[in-house]
Amino acid sequence: MLNMNKVIQHIWNEIRAVNTEALTPVFDKENPIRSSSNVRTWWTSKPCEAFDKSHINFVVCDSKWEYLEAKTINESEVVNSFVKNDHLNFVVYYNYQGVVRRYFPDFIIKLKSGENLIIETKGQDTDQNRTKRAYLDEWCRAVNQHGGFGKWSWSVSFDPNDLQQILQNSALSFSGHIFADTEDFGKAEKLFETTKALFELFGFETSEEGKIKQGSWFKENVVYKIRNVFRSKEAKELFDKGKKALELALIDEVQSEVNRNNMGAVSDFINATRDFPNASVVMDTLVILKVTVNGIPELAVFKLTTEQLIELNRTPELKNNPLELLRLINNTVGDNKRLN
Repeated sequence: MLNMNKVIQHIWNEIRAVNTEALTPVFDKENPIRSSSNVRTWWTSKPCEAFDKSHINFVVCDSKWEYLEAKTINESEVVNSFVKNDHLNFVVYYNYQGVVRRYFPDFIIKLKSGENLIIETKGQDTDQNRTKRAYLDEWCRAVNQHGGFGKWSWSVSFDPNDLQQILQNSALSFSGHIFADTEDFGKAEKLFETTKALFELFGFETSEEGKIKQGSWFKENVVYKIRNVFRSKEAKELFDKGKKALELALIDEVQSEVNRNNMGAVSDFINATRDFPNASVVMDTLVILKVTVNGIPELAVFKLTTEQLIELNRTPELKNNPLELLRLINNTVGDNKRLN
C-alpha cells in the first residue's frame, strides 16, 4: 500500500532540487526582523536560571540537559552572548512526509568572532530531525548569501559533553593556499574547485574564498572552517581522515561501490593535478604536493609537524614553489606519505 505522504515528500524534494537556482531568504511581511529586545514578559512555573551572557534575564530550563547546555554556553570563552529560543518565535519551516511543519532551534549564540551559531540539542537522531537540519542548513546558506545579517552557522549537540568542542570548533578557522603551475586559468580553476570539494569530504567548508592571482595561478588567503555537521569532532581527527583518504586513493584494490562514491572527490582532485607539472595545496598542517622531477610526476601528502609549520610560516613564498617546499619538508622530521 502506498504511503501518500512519502510519495509527496519525494516529489517535493525532487522539485526543490531541480528548480532551485539561488537561495533567497523570505521575510515575514509583518515582522521581517526580530530581536531579543522585543520579547515581552511572560510567566512560567518551570525552573529558571540567570546567566550573565543571556539576552533574556532568565533561561527557562525544561530539563537538566538544557540547563547544562546553557551553563556551558555561558561559561565558554568563545561566546559573547546567547539566548534560548523561548518566546522569540524564531522558526524554520520544513516539509516532512508531505506536511509543512515548524521547527524551533534551541539556542542562538553570538560568538566573539562576530559570527552567529544556532545550536540544536537532540538525545537521538531520527529521519525527521535530519530533515529539520537540512532546512536549517538551507536557512543559514540563504541568510549568508543575502549578506545583510552577518555570518550564520549551525550545529547539533547529541550530548552535553560535546558542546564545548562544538563551540571551540565554531570559533576555529584554518588558512589555505592553492598553487597551480600553469598559465591556463581553466585548468587552475579546476584544481580550485576540486580542492574545495575534497575538503568538504574531509569535514571542512570554505568560509572565505580568498583571492585569485596570476603568476602562475594561485589562490591565497582561503579560510576554512569545520563543517556544521562535524563540529563535535576534533580538527586533528579530520586532518588525519583527509590524509588517510589521500593515501588510500591510489591503492589498486577492489572497493565497494559505496567506497568508490565516497572517494569521488579524492579522484577528481588527483585527476585535476595531472593537468600541470607542479602544484601545492596547503591547509593549516595538511600539505598536498604534486611535483615533477626528471619527467617523473609524484604526488605526496604531508601532515606538518610544529617545526615544519613554523618554518613554512617564516617562508610563505614556498607555497608557490612545490619543489622547494618538498625539500623543506624532507629536510625536517615529519609524518609524510608519497603517492606514486
